[in-house]
Amino acid sequence: MFEGVGSGDLDAFQDVWLPNHAQLLSEVEGDGVQLDDWYQGQTEFGTAMPSYMTDVTTMGDLNRSNVDQIYGIGPGSVIMKRISEEVEPASNLQPKLVESRPAGMLSEVDRLYNEEEQFAFIAWRLHWMNRVYDFKYLKDPQDALGELNHSATASSIVNEDLPNEDPMALTFMSADAHRGSGQRDRRGDQQYG
Repeated sequence: MFEGVGSGDLDAFQDVWLPNHAQLLSEVEGDGVQLDDWYQGQTEFGTAMPSYMTDVTTMGDLNRSNVDQIYGIGPGSVIMKRISEEVEPASNLQPKLVESRPAGMLSEVDRLYNEEEQFAFIAWRLHWMNRVYDFKYLKDPQDALGELNHSATASSIVNEDLPNEDPMALTFMSADAHRGSGQRDRRGDQQYG
């Protein structure tokens, strides 16, 4: 997504999380324009489990559960790299991290959740999954996820040519960011999950 905006193949990407995406954003510096934050709530990012799995609260607890896979997202995502490079060694994590597209992962989450199976998956708050499923984010006592354990800001990036090529689109996107700035939707996280 970042490369697409930087090259001009895409006009915009509206899901820039900082500091999580700082490296990806720096790679398109000069080719894109970052807009103001559009979300004022608390974000979360991490490994999650259904709330009916009461004995598991930390990443290390996964080794004592019946979970054999962690359903993940794309291999290039920040969290997938961090889990494989930092969390797995720090927690001696036994369940296998499985790569997938978010839609595929969520399809598997839906099936397993409805069957009340034991499973773990990558979750993030700013997503409808937080309204549909009752789950908990696992604690990372060794802080192996680093800055991903902390709330991030959410903003948009647009291609550097968008202001001249489609000023109305830029105005719309900027107005949306300013509308969110300083005030929360009365439903809070409910709008975005």
